Amino acid sequence: MATQQETNARYIYSYFVNKGWTPQAVCGMLGNIQSESGIVADIWESGVGPGYGLVQWTPSSKLIDWCNSQGLDYHDIGAQCARINYEMNNGIQFAPSMSYTMTAQQFIKSTESANTLGLVFLANYERPLNPDQPQRGTQAEYWYSLLSGNTTPTPVTPTEPSKPVTQNTYTVQSGDTLSGIALKYGVTVAQLTSWNNISDPNKIYVGQTLILKAGNNGEQTQQKSYTVQSGDTLSGIAAKYGVSVSQLTSWNNISDPNKIYVGQKLVLYSNGGGSGTVVYTVKSGDTLSGIAQNFGVSVSNLQTWNNISNANEIYAGQTLLIYNSNGGGGAKVSYTVQSGDTLSGIAARFGVSVSQLSSWNGISDPNKIYIGQVLSVYTSGYSGGGSQSYTIQSGDTLSSIATKYGVTVAQLTSWNNISDPNKIYAGQIITV
Repeated sequence: MATQQETNARYIYSYFVNKGWTPQAVCGMLGNIQSESGIVADIWESGVGPGYGLVQWTPSSKLIDWCNSQGLDYHDIGAQCARINYEMNNGIQFAPSMSYTMTAQQFIKSTESANTLGLVFLANYERPLNPDQPQRGTQAEYWYSLLSGNTTPTPVTPTEPSKPVTQNTYTVQSGDTLSGIALKYGVTVAQLTSWNNISDPNKIYVGQTLILKAGNNGEQTQQKSYTVQSGDTLSGIAAKYGVSVSQLTSWNNISDPNKIYVGQKLVLYSNGGGSGTVVYTVKSGDTLSGIAQNFGVSVSNLQTWNNISNANEIYAGQTLLIYNSNGGGGAKVSYTVQSGDTLSGIAARFGVSVSQLSSWNGISDPNKIYIGQVLSVYTSGYSGGGSQSYTIQSGDTLSSIATKYGVTVAQLTSWNNISDPNKIYAGQIITV
């Protein structure tokens, strides 16, 4: 009687041969699937993620979101085969490498040996940190011998799925980049820089030991999921679960944070670095307001933390520090809503975001607050966050007041809704 692994292998072989793949190409892929998942469709990496399925898609949303959009069950082996075929025919995942210049279409039609194509798929599709895995070629040859019927196969000891993320640390190797390590272990560059106190993500060195998970007691990163509801926004979901928009987009392979849809399943990781210090490197086209929105903080906070006087003057390659309190990282302040208050105005006053205030106070509609309502505000320790008042005197300037109280002009203008910092008047009462 055939084993479940062999039954699944025969299904995959039949599926792709009928799609026009050569037997050698299918078996080259099978040799890799054997190492990745044991040729099991419904399987999580290390039991919890972040990889999932036949080829251990990381993040799993690459598979799950696509299957949902196609009306397919992502647990099903046929649905996963359809996703692989879609990737190979649409320039996704498979790319020529230094070792093998073969394209996806060349791979599909290749009649080179299954052993060779197993190594091609390893280098051009899987791209693991450890490329020295000749057994994948041997496994590919085994499946070719068994499934093509050309020769009598030599039995190969079945392999268990690889479990690379059970480790908590990684030692940097020659040629490594932080983005490459992040991709391999299903985390973000921002998390790696935060967990390892790295100020410049472009400066890591051979032999450096990196922490791969949050916490210092070997705690595991737990995977959860959330189904998008009507009215949800990515920033609101991020605030609710104490993570950043950038983490959600990274974990779920979302290119546009404004495009999520009802019923979409999002992957969430607890202990995922939602609080603490994040180092972000400015990219071409970035704006401070865009970065602030992605990380759920205010522009004035970003200016304060990074000594930026003009929010419009940032440059590609600039390194920004971002502090996330998420309801537990700073001092708690209570604020009583006054007549004329808005949640956005209160958020600006305390240097936090509307989504954070909504999350901390269980507010579902930020437009519905009432006079006398007591709000909890968690200050990060860098934004002022107090409620001290100052009456402007003749001769005062906003910059002199900022210097006196150890804050920035940007904070004063934000907390007091001042559009022109040069237009203040004697007798005006401001928050400092």
